[in-house]
Amino acid sequence: MSYLADRGYRRFVFALTLVAFVVVLVVFAFSSCEVRKRSEKKACRNGDVEQCLYVARYYEAKADGLIGFAMSNADTAIANYYRACRLKSAVGCERMMYVMAHSDQAKNLSTELTDIADALIEACAARVDGGCTQLWDYMNGRDWVGNRSAIAFERMCNAGTGEACYRFGRMHGQNLGGQHNVLEQVLPIYDKGCANGSKDPCKSAQEYRDAKVQPATEAKPGSGSGM
Repeated sequence: MSYLADRGYRRFVFALTLVAFVVVLVVFAFSSCEVRKRSEKKACRNGDVEQCLYVARYYEAKADGLIGFAMSNADTAIANYYRACRLKSAVGCERMMYVMAHSDQAKNLSTELTDIADALIEACAARVDGGCTQLWDYMNGRDWVGNRSAIAFERMCNAGTGEACYRFGRMHGQNLGGQHNVLEQVLPIYDKGCANGSKDPCKSAQEYRDAKVQPATEAKPGSGSGM
């Protein structure tokens, strides 16, 4: 075998070995992660919020780098934070939105965007710390989220959830989700929430009643920023 042929053969063997090593490394990383976290993932799916957060944090910590991207670790983290958010975890909702905002994999999620919206809507209605803020941020630039939120809050309000009445009234006050800040429309919403035992809609209902006797040049109640 000539020198050039021998040199070419050695390069081929080296390249083949390098490719095989990378493949084995990826397979090992995938299989070991799956085996180690299988029981935790199952517990999360069965409603254990702490296990959801544990798995999500594990994959979030491994989301960077080529292997993290190839293994879709950020997507797995978001999926488990989403499950925690659905279980009314403030941390789950906050980290879900954070990882979404800081990962390229957020463009191609395994978790449906409508499911994420519903998780935030439920968290907001349940007064989960930061839930309404996260929902507000998610609405930014996404009219469909506002429309979906208005429909959901109205439905929950009619079912007797006072906090949902308050949030639905706030959406009217800020002209979100196709709603309008009209006294005759907003006041019955707040009254219904007040009747369901929530203090915030009682206060807002009184503000609207007080506005009826104020000069027309003053700002309408409910028109401030935030939810």
